Amino acid sequence: VWALCFSLAVLALSRRWMGHRPPGPWRKAAAQAAFGVYVFHPPIVMLLLWAYVRVLERFGDVILKFDPSTYRSSTPVGSEWRLWAGWAAICVASQVVLWPMAWAIRTYVPGAKCVL
Repeated sequence: VWALCFSLAVLALSRRWMGHRPPGPWRKAAAQAAFGVYVFHPPIVMLLLWAYVRVLERFGDVILKFDPSTYRSSTPVGSEWRLWAGWAAICVASQVVLWPMAWAIRTYVPGAKCVL
């Protein structure tokens, strides 16, 4: 229910504040790259998550272990801030990587405009 209400609020606010202006070059490029971001985000986010786990293992003295029957980890990671910091870093890094990558693929790869 929350996700539906939030989505509708974002759509309403976007229409009110951004619907009446002609799109500038940044908005136009973002609109063109949006589907590519959607398509490419799973492997990029997984790659960034893998890198974060490696950083935790290398510098945080944490070895993550998962129970194969439940696919959950009960590994103590120390302070909870590490998890929140990792989440925030992956969110920011994925945006920094995905939007330019999707735009570049759509712009420079032959035939990509037809698909993306």
